[in-house]
Amino acid sequence: GIGYAIAKGLAAAGAHVVVNGRSEETVLDAAHRLAGEVQGAAITGVAADLGTAEGVQQLATRVPEAAGFTTQVRHRGLRRTPRSGCGSRGTCEALN
Repeated sequence: GIGYAIAKGLAAAGAHVVVNGRSEETVLDAAHRLAGEVQGAAITGVAADLGTAEGVQQLATRVPEAAGFTTQVRHRGLRRTPRSGCGSRGTCEALN
């Protein structure tokens, strides 16, 4: 989809791309595809639900440098309704 195309373009431009999703299988598939399609790409895959505080912590633990990320591409991954530990817009405070 569009997220994959953006990740591929960023990887081709030399960015370290962190692929995230809630499903380990989907994340690993996308990370392996990107690595195969973009020679020398720096790809990290992390399965975590970023709609929860626990998921944000998982990402921060697996990819500490993500705390200083410069670009984030999101789509349909965060729920429209708030979850425990998240703000009224459905995004966790740790992302703000």
